[in-house]
This record gives sequence, C-alpha cells and structure tokens, in this order.
Amino acid sequence: QLRVYDVTGKLVEEIFNGITEKGKYTAEFDASNYPSGIYYYELAAADIISGSLFKDVKKMVVVK
Repeated sequence: QLRVYDVTGKLVEEIFNGITEKGKYTAEFDASNYPSGIYYYELAAADIISGSLFKDVKKMVVVK
C-alpha cells in the first residue's frame, strides 16, 4: 500500500493498494488538486510467505 495523508492525519489519496512481485517500482503523486503544505506518505508491504510486515512513514512538502 502507498497512501498519502494531510497534516491532520486524514487520508487524501491512496496511490497503490495491491499485490506485486518483488522489485523496484515508481509511483506518481499529482498534488495539483491539493494546497501547499506538509503531507505524509505511508508505505506498507507484507511478505505473504513469511508473514512479515514492513511499514514506513515519511514527510513531504508540497510547494506551489
């Protein structure tokens, strides 16, 4: 899963939610419909075989 939240913690966009093979991927976030400010993106990935879960949250700034 790849999700974007505003500074209040409200989900503003889910960029990806699905199953993929291991590898490198890219994703785009079109912020043209959102005001300037601080946003957070959360990346969550699970290994179905081992049951392990990876989750990370990072901050980004949208400037217009």
